[in-house]
Amino acid sequence: MKRENCPFCGHRWIRKSSESMIECPNCRTEYFIQPKDEETQDEEIEEEEDTISDEFEERTL
Repeated sequence: MKRENCPFCGHRWIRKSSESMIECPNCRTEYFIQPKDEETQDEEIEEEEDTISDEFEERTL
């Protein structure tokens, strides 16, 4: 089982099977999951945090 988060409506649910095409039970939008390795996800999160903090600093100046 894997937790899913619909990229279209934001609905969260637990997916029971590992099919490649996923349908959101809330908005019925079908989409494909693009698996990412954990290192890439961690790097992206750090980049987002840096960008957010930089934007905040620029706004406060």
